[in-house]
Amino acid sequence: MLSLLSNKEVLNRRILPILLCLNLGMLLFFIFFNYQTFFHSDAAVKNLLAQEIYETGEYFPHDWHYVNRDLWVFFTHSFILPLLHWLPNGFAVHALAGSIVALLVLAGSWGLTGLLGQSTTARLLSMLMLSCGISLAMAEHVYGQAAYGAIYYMACFLLLSHWAMLHGSGRRRWGWAGLTVVLSALVFWANPQRALIYYGLPLLSATLALALADRAAVRRGQAVPPLRLRWLAAPGAGLVLGSALHGYTLLHVNASAGLTNMLWLDFNGMLGHLRGTVLGLLATFDALPDAGTPVVKPYGAYQLARMLGGLVLVALLPWAIVKSCDPRQRARLFLGVFTATGLGLTLVFMLSTTLVDLAIPEGAARYLVPFLLLALLLLVGLLVDQRDLAPRLRWAGLGAVALLATSGPFAYFTPYRAYFPAVPPALTLPTDAVQLTRFLEAHQLHYGYSTFWLAGRLSVISEQRVRVRQIVLQDGMPLPMRFLSSNRWYRPAAWQGDTFLMLPDAQAQELDLATLGKQVGAPRRILHFAGYTIWVFAGNLARLPAWNDDARSPHKVAVSAASPHRIGHFQAEPEALAAGSQENGLLYFGPAIPYLLHGSYEASFDLEAEGANIADFGKVDVLSGDGRPQGESLIRHAGRQQLRVRFSSQRPISNLELRVLKQPGGQLKVYGMELRRVSAP
Repeated sequence: MLSLLSNKEVLNRRILPILLCLNLGMLLFFIFFNYQTFFHSDAAVKNLLAQEIYETGEYFPHDWHYVNRDLWVFFTHSFILPLLHWLPNGFAVHALAGSIVALLVLAGSWGLTGLLGQSTTARLLSMLMLSCGISLAMAEHVYGQAAYGAIYYMACFLLLSHWAMLHGSGRRRWGWAGLTVVLSALVFWANPQRALIYYGLPLLSATLALALADRAAVRRGQAVPPLRLRWLAAPGAGLVLGSALHGYTLLHVNASAGLTNMLWLDFNGMLGHLRGTVLGLLATFDALPDAGTPVVKPYGAYQLARMLGGLVLVALLPWAIVKSCDPRQRARLFLGVFTATGLGLTLVFMLSTTLVDLAIPEGAARYLVPFLLLALLLLVGLLVDQRDLAPRLRWAGLGAVALLATSGPFAYFTPYRAYFPAVPPALTLPTDAVQLTRFLEAHQLHYGYSTFWLAGRLSVISEQRVRVRQIVLQDGMPLPMRFLSSNRWYRPAAWQGDTFLMLPDAQAQELDLATLGKQVGAPRRILHFAGYTIWVFAGNLARLPAWNDDARSPHKVAVSAASPHRIGHFQAEPEALAAGSQENGLLYFGPAIPYLLHGSYEASFDLEAEGANIADFGKVDVLSGDGRPQGESLIRHAGRQQLRVRFSSQRPISNLELRVLKQPGGQLKVYGMELRRVSAP
């Protein structure tokens, strides 16, 4: 290995460029073909959001539900949006957008290796490593779903522009300052909390480290141009502008707090997260052999090599970061401190809070991916260009890097080779999802509802010819899953004609088909295909009362023996919940209306009170799911009456509850309730 490094001309002109071209070819194969074999609904969201923007004309659609307060500003969906003018919104545009992400990842990495002053050999080896996929998990995070690939290339370009601004002069410096403001504003607009950890604090630390290094150099008598910390105003302005835009945009969209509501763990929980993080890190570098596979086989030997190489990398990456924090190498110091700060902060939250779900360790390690890639760039530069390293250390590190840089056949052809051992049979692979969409189309089914992990995936695979919207089952009834979805999908106007409900056979028994049939009619057909049960209904299931998210058509609530109550009893003639004079408490509570848009509403209660000289029979009120009162009205006189409660909300309301509370002394009956929307905001 070391002797080969000494022949730079052969490496730089023949071996490394050829290997890089092979890696790029395998990367494109992964994006366009292999990714079809495990394409999932999380990855499909970029297509679905782009479609929502395209159809509504709103870059931040007011009916869309963002999660974790993540606003998709300049994200992976941005590359799909312009393609919709010419191409159907299917997997092909997803792959084209993924190719753009890959280009930006490699371009940003090439720029950083130039900033570090790496030799041509080190830069090409860095590109080999970034283009090889490293592992299936890493390839998924960076190039497949590409969420963390996008975070990484934004970090690359922000680092490059900030560095150029700090070391530029004249108009060019002001140009770079403007670009730094724009990039900083974009990342803080998307999510200020994440941006502070991934970009803000690491960039501040790296700049201060440069300033301290320059001051130390001046004290040693070196003529060093002073670093003007006033230029930190550029990313600072981006932080303020982006955070303000984030807050303003949140006022006009639906966004749940999700993972941003982190909680501290106890000590045992932290130990569990430490174990899961180590497992995830090893899995990300493909350093965990496949359990149950033979050891004394060629592939078993390769797995042993990957395990050893992964362990070497896990040990050397922290060493590379610390080694890079050398005040004599300003560019390396800049990137090293940025990486150390971001990696350290991310690990603190991963190990000590509820941020990560360790059910899938390699998924939990995705938060580290941008900083792991930066650390790999630092490591390659040190191993190739640092001449004073111990030979054994350098040999071990370069061996692990070489193993990583040639891992494309394993990262980019898994799991493709398990399904299609030969060349791709067509541009669209006959995967299970493709066969399912073809079955639905053959039965003239073009709009329906299913679980999250199936819905978005089928919508994109079918190029929107079959639109499947995500639902959850609650008490046996389907409800909209308002998570990375649009309210528009769950309204009767979204589709006219037959709709279907599709569930895995294992979940089909949970459906309360009898109650569903009473509300929308019995299914016209019941189909079965590949482990799924498909019920076909006349008309759109969105006419279900619980799906009425704006109450423009009044939401009527009739009482029955099944109505939730803690006092009283149900009487049949006329139908009512009735409570005697000595009873005290909740005569009715419910029906927990799942979701209402923001606006002004009126709840009316059909009541009858009986009794003499009763000053206060009780009250009616309206509560949201978080227990927050929306309004109330007292029951002050006897007789049949309609009590109305008006209330307004600037935010959507979840699990709205109508209640009737009775005081002792009189008799009270509840005949029904009605909720209607008075006006939009």
